[in-house]
Amino acid sequence: SLIVDGNDKGLERVKGMLGFSFILKRNTTTTITLGAIAFIDPTAQIPFFPTFTYNYKFKNSTWEFDFILPQRVLFRKPISTKGRLSIGAEFGGNGFYVNVNQPNFPEVFEYSQLEINTGLIYEHKLSNSIYATVKGGLTSFISNRLTEKGESSNDYIYENQQNATGYFNIGLSFNPFKKSLKK
Repeated sequence: SLIVDGNDKGLERVKGMLGFSFILKRNTTTTITLGAIAFIDPTAQIPFFPTFTYNYKFKNSTWEFDFILPQRVLFRKPISTKGRLSIGAEFGGNGFYVNVNQPNFPEVFEYSQLEINTGLIYEHKLSNSIYATVKGGLTSFISNRLTEKGESSNDYIYENQQNATGYFNIGLSFNPFKKSLKK
C-alpha cells in the first residue's frame, strides 16, 4: 500500500506498507493464515509485526469467531440477509499533523495514538457495492505521542496518558469491483 497524507496546509508525507500471508488451513468451518506486515515509515510506533488469523464458523450456529492478530477479536452473527452484528475489540491508531508558528521550533509535528476500541459493530448492505457501518463502545489508549514530522516515534517530544472514553462512528464503504466479482 502507498499512503499519502497531509493537512489543511498541503501534502505532508508519503508512507508505505508491505504485507503478505499464507493460508495454512482452509475448510468449510476454519481458515488459518500466517504472515507479516511492515510499515515503511520512520514514525511508525510499531514498524513490523507478524500476523496470524483464525476464522471459525460454529457448527449448527450462525455465529463465527474472527481473530486477526494484532488487529481484532470479534464474534460475528448475521442479523438478516443484509446485516451483520459483531461484538469484540479492534486495535488501531489515529494521527494528525500540528503546525507550529514559533521561532526555534520545527514547522510541523505529528501526534499519533495507538488505541483499542471495544464494543459493537453493525454492518448493513445497502446495495451490491455500498455498505453502511455503525460502531460504538469504549476506546482505551495505549500510546499518545508528539514527534517532529518524519522522526521516529521513539524520539518523541511529548507523551500523555488518557483515560478510556466512549466512541461512536458511522461510515459508508464503496467497492466498485463488487459486481465484477460475482459469479
